[in-house]
Amino acid sequence: MNLMLVRATARKREWAVRMALGAGLRQLLLDSLAESLLLALAGGLFGSLLAAWLVAAIRASAPFDLPRVNELHVDLGLLAFALGASMLSAALFGVWPAWRSTKIDPQEALQSSGRTASEGKKGTRLGRALVAVQVALSVIVLLGAGLLLHSFVRVLQVDPGIQIQHVMAASVQLPPDQYKTAEQTTQFYQRLMEGLSALPDVKDAGVTSQLALTTADARNMFYAGNRPAPPTRSVAHDRRDLGK
Repeated sequence: MNLMLVRATARKREWAVRMALGAGLRQLLLDSLAESLLLALAGGLFGSLLAAWLVAAIRASAPFDLPRVNELHVDLGLLAFALGASMLSAALFGVWPAWRSTKIDPQEALQSSGRTASEGKKGTRLGRALVAVQVALSVIVLLGAGLLLHSFVRVLQVDPGIQIQHVMAASVQLPPDQYKTAEQTTQFYQRLMEGLSALPDVKDAGVTSQLALTTADARNMFYAGNRPAPPTRSVAHDRRDLGK
């Protein structure tokens, strides 16, 4: 808006000449609106393309196990909001400075052709207020971004309580047609543990149903010694029991 105000101040003599030649206020405002619309829509289009490129870059560089990374996309509602914001900024930051600049006396503007045009005390106060608002908003955004980056760095430095150096994890999927019972599955994992522990470069080996700090399954089965596996209960049964 400050740039449009400065541009409107610099074009006072031009508009005075056009008004002296018979140009109407509506025509001047439409010209200013068209120019501001072109600038605002160009900025909105560039921002939307940048957002789409950043989303694609994040999806390409994100870890494969990042939850819901495939759901990242540019929302159409946000694109509509960006279009509306661009139109609003064009109307406000283009038409209003032009309307203020056209409230001048053409004869006075033409007589001051050799002098520098100014906005007067009101325009100076308005410009200073806009600069103050811009600086305040910029400081708020920079502080928020700085705190976010600081928190992210602190999270990366948090000790998770487990050692992941020199550790290898692998996922094993047993064919159900060969391992039909829990006893057969248990025997396989026991043989697997014994074989891995016997390797010369392996210090220790273990088996788990879920790795630490990863997404957990909705249901895990536990077996106590040689006791038979309990019957599988559905979520609906559990809710009815809780209701009782």
